[in-house]
Amino acid sequence: MANGGRPGPLLLLLFAAGAALAHQSYWLYLLVNDPDPALAAAQRAFDAELRGEDSADSWSRARQLAPRSAFIGVHTALAEERRGQTAAAERILLETERLNSLWLPRWSLASFYLRNHRPAEDARWGRLALDRSNAQVRPALFSLLEQAGVPPAVWLSWCGSRPDVLSSALDYLAAETDRAPDLAAATRILASLEPGSAPGLWRSSLLTACSRLILAGQGGAASQAWNSLAARRMVGGQPVSGRNRIGNPAFADPIDGEAFNWRYRALPGVSRTFDPQSRSVRIRIDGSQPEACTLLSTPVWIPPGCRHRFSCRYRVEGFETAASGPVWTLAQASSEPLSPTAPNSSSEWRRLSFEIPAAGSGRVSSLSLTLVRRRGFIRASGSVEIREPVLETLP
Repeated sequence: MANGGRPGPLLLLLFAAGAALAHQSYWLYLLVNDPDPALAAAQRAFDAELRGEDSADSWSRARQLAPRSAFIGVHTALAEERRGQTAAAERILLETERLNSLWLPRWSLASFYLRNHRPAEDARWGRLALDRSNAQVRPALFSLLEQAGVPPAVWLSWCGSRPDVLSSALDYLAAETDRAPDLAAATRILASLEPGSAPGLWRSSLLTACSRLILAGQGGAASQAWNSLAARRMVGGQPVSGRNRIGNPAFADPIDGEAFNWRYRALPGVSRTFDPQSRSVRIRIDGSQPEACTLLSTPVWIPPGCRHRFSCRYRVEGFETAASGPVWTLAQASSEPLSPTAPNSSSEWRRLSFEIPAAGSGRVSSLSLTLVRRRGFIRASGSVEIREPVLETLP
């Protein structure tokens, strides 16, 4: 701590920012609930700070007039700490929390103990502050904790076992860039909990985190999030495992492109019909599609050191040549074209399979059904119906 045990300017700035988070709402509280003398004294304190003068006496007078105001109590403690009176600041903060146990005095106590290198008290009041906080203020709390140097593993532990607080943590981390390891840690914690009284929030946060983790290549944590949702039937799909790493092999509703669900985009000349009753999808291609296009895809998590085999049942109509049908691809492996045994014939259900070699590191890959116009041929047309796609881990 700088200046012979007194807090440095950066830490005091962070403390002031924490108090200022509630400036507007608490100032309105003062206007509505506190007597005019307290409001006037607080205004004089602010004016003194703007002039660069000591404001402790003005805040102390305001606190005498409105002792239950968390806003005034926190600012009084901050002014005392600027004076170097850390014992007085601690006493005022504790008295303020006793009279008004909202998140602001609790958060201010956590900040105070953080600056004064008292980790046990810091953790206690950090947990208590998050416990009383709401979704609107939590992102600012998380941000200030990180600016103050608190590791994510620490403030995530402060979230306890409350799904709503952990959901806020996931949303905060998912909105940041290059936070995949921290997001993965938070996702594992939330996925291990029950949804509680806010299942919609729990689902939304886990689904967003799962999608972000897939983009970041964190397939293990993403799978845990998906499995927790699928086990509670909160997504259209099933848990992924070594028996089948495809998230929605039955093409169940909804096909929304989220996380490990199927993805597709509108293409000219291409239509898709998902049929949950027959657990299949039928794709029709009329010949006006782009020369190369992805008809359907889904992300899959491929753990390291394991071979896999993809298989599915399919039947095809149309496609004039045996090599003109769509092709499944995954990583560096691909299937034979899905075409009928004879030109212009309608095939019965057939089974296709191909192997994916083991990789040295785990990866999230895209399993895709693609169509490419062969050189020297016109664009293909026809339809393909897919059932029972399976991506299994081989022994």
